[in-house]
Amino acid sequence: MPRPRTVILWIIALLVVFTVAGFFGVPPLLKHLVIKNLSAALNREVTIRQVKVNPYALTVAVRGFAVKDLNKSDDFFSFDELNANIESLSLFKRAIILSEVQLKEPHAQIVRHEDGTYNFSDLLEKAKSGEQKTEKPSKPVQFSVNNISISGGSVDFLDTPSNVFHEVQGLTLAVPFISNMPYCVETHVEPRFSATINGDLYTVAGKTKPFADSLETDIDIDIKDFDFARYMVYAPGKMNFKVLSGAMDLTGQVSYIQYKDRGPSLTARGNIAVRNVNIEGDNKKSLFKMPSAE
Repeated sequence: MPRPRTVILWIIALLVVFTVAGFFGVPPLLKHLVIKNLSAALNREVTIRQVKVNPYALTVAVRGFAVKDLNKSDDFFSFDELNANIESLSLFKRAIILSEVQLKEPHAQIVRHEDGTYNFSDLLEKAKSGEQKTEKPSKPVQFSVNNISISGGSVDFLDTPSNVFHEVQGLTLAVPFISNMPYCVETHVEPRFSATINGDLYTVAGKTKPFADSLETDIDIDIKDFDFARYMVYAPGKMNFKVLSGAMDLTGQVSYIQYKDRGPSLTARGNIAVRNVNIEGDNKKSLFKMPSAE
């Protein structure tokens, strides 16, 4: 039988190895693997300034992340910092469970080319071809991502054919959870979205009922005079028609319930009104007109 002193020395040695490997060994290895695999998957250069891991708190921080645009030196997507807190339940439930995720100052630069394609169109085609090659649907990985928050986001969108520049600033998004399994993590984030788009402020807020036996979240939506014809031209897929005009009013409520012991429930209710809809075909002839509908 080993002596108590020997057992203590072994425990100390294991703690030292665990600490050194967690704080100093895992971060460079994780950084190398992420850069290598993402660069290959996206066919774009990926850079990371720093990766920090706390093996005791089960936290991971990625700082200075950037994906270069295809064949260019400009950044296609970047963020200042990503913090994730991993739940110890992940090991026992054989699932990916994150108790909190914070994304700070993400930025995307989107370009629409003269031929109607985008600087990410190759990624869409790659995703489609990957789906076609999959013969048998695999069992989805169980996950639960909770307390998601995005702050200081921005998007630059250059429409080259129309010589128009769209800008999104101050993007803030908060989501209590995204999960395909019964929830098991306490949430403290209230759902909300806000952003300044082309100089106009848009805000959507919601409320989670904390004392219910389920995570019930209600989001009120109130959109007035949305000119959807202006943005239909940016649909990634090719359309055989053109929306010349059309506006929409939308008022309603979306409710999402995640139960502890059964599947989730999503309910949407409200009122939609459209007006002045005018659509023409590829031959420039009128395809559809509608003064109003509700």
